[in-house]
Amino acid sequence: MTLLDDLLTKPSALAAFHSAWALAYFHLQARYAARSRSVLRSAPHAGIYRPSVDVVVASYNETPETLGACCDALVQAGSLYGGEWNVWLVDDGSANLEELEPVYGRFRARPGWTVLTGRPHQGKRKAQDAAVREGSGELVLMIDSDTRIDPSTLQALVDQFRDGTVGAATGSIRVHNAADNWLTQLIDERYRIRFEQERAAQGFFGAVLCCAGPFSAYRRSALEPHWARYLSQEFLGRQCTSGDDIHATILVLTGDGRREHRSVYAPDATARTTVPSSLSAYFRQQVRWNRSWFRELSWMLRARRVVRSPYVLFDLLTQTLLPLGLMALVPVLLANLALALPQRPVAALAPVLVLCLSGVILRQTRSTWRFAAYGLVYALLLLPARIWALRTLRSDSWGTRGKAPQEAKAPRAPGYLRPRARPGASVHRPVRRLAQANAVKAELAAAHAVLEPVGAVSGSPPDRELVEQDARLSP
Repeated sequence: MTLLDDLLTKPSALAAFHSAWALAYFHLQARYAARSRSVLRSAPHAGIYRPSVDVVVASYNETPETLGACCDALVQAGSLYGGEWNVWLVDDGSANLEELEPVYGRFRARPGWTVLTGRPHQGKRKAQDAAVREGSGELVLMIDSDTRIDPSTLQALVDQFRDGTVGAATGSIRVHNAADNWLTQLIDERYRIRFEQERAAQGFFGAVLCCAGPFSAYRRSALEPHWARYLSQEFLGRQCTSGDDIHATILVLTGDGRREHRSVYAPDATARTTVPSSLSAYFRQQVRWNRSWFRELSWMLRARRVVRSPYVLFDLLTQTLLPLGLMALVPVLLANLALALPQRPVAALAPVLVLCLSGVILRQTRSTWRFAAYGLVYALLLLPARIWALRTLRSDSWGTRGKAPQEAKAPRAPGYLRPRARPGASVHRPVRRLAQANAVKAELAAAHAVLEPVGAVSGSPPDRELVEQDARLSP
């Protein structure tokens, strides 16, 4: 077999394998998502179920308008809910606290509301802890400060806990600012698929791997035994602040290495959250989310051992390996096109056509432009975000809201005086030249100190060459 034959056959086989894997995955996902919805519709709800609920909202550098809308929705939900309803609104050291104070003041006086401000910035988990340790509700409802729940659908989330084996539940989340631009419309479509397909399929097995941070509830008795581990989680020796939703879900699922509770998806409980409207902000958000995914991978594999569902393992491996496989396949396809296209165009284009055909089959939106645009965003932004997440796995920066507490740095030297290299490595050229000049000036000063007494005794003038060299080096 010639080199050209190798170039043509291997990419085609890789593309076919990748496409077959993706088709099998999405077929199973759609199948179990439909079965999950069918089970939920047929589940009987006898009697009134109104457990006490503690709502926890952690806010950091939020805009007053967004935070006010979040709280207004919670007020409406509390008025519709017939059980005990308490809200903790915790500010995590926001830099714009003065702007937010009118919002905090408006809700501080409301019955059942506790507003905590004046805290240093310590991260979302510590802000949640300030509320959870003070509450006593049977359920703990976690809400992001940029999320607006649909008050009329809250009962659908609470009803999931009628089953005593359920320890966590998440609702269906869409995008509030979807009309901003084409990017937010794509993100809204991505959210729809993520919840109505991915989490619905996982929920059929009682193993939703991530009860989403913007809108999820936990049974307190399932969460409290693992709360200290949740707060003190570390990765490579550094305390974790992001990835809170995945870790809390896995702790409730796995407990102490055995299946203690189930995590489910409630499609009729809805909320809308605000998403980035620029590519740069969206990239930073995806980097942070992918970091959390890779960090929690070992915990999710542990959950697979106690869940004992082949689909959950297949789902986990697919979400991890399929994008990495595509990242490795793309440069191979490009090289194949460049080398083989002039001689065998049909065979060279075959792998690309296979991938495109599988994409058309898997298309889950009726809009052709959204499908094409999402493909470009996935290839040019989401795949690089995964690579950068692996590259910066130890970082815990939020990117969209500022740095994590442990990443605060001391003030840096201005301009070219700040070295760009690590200690011991070569530094920026102007800095190196300045350091050399200062060293020579120090030597000249020492020489003058030795020569001046000699000149004073002998009456001879200072060395002309030293004086001229000193003049050249002086600023």
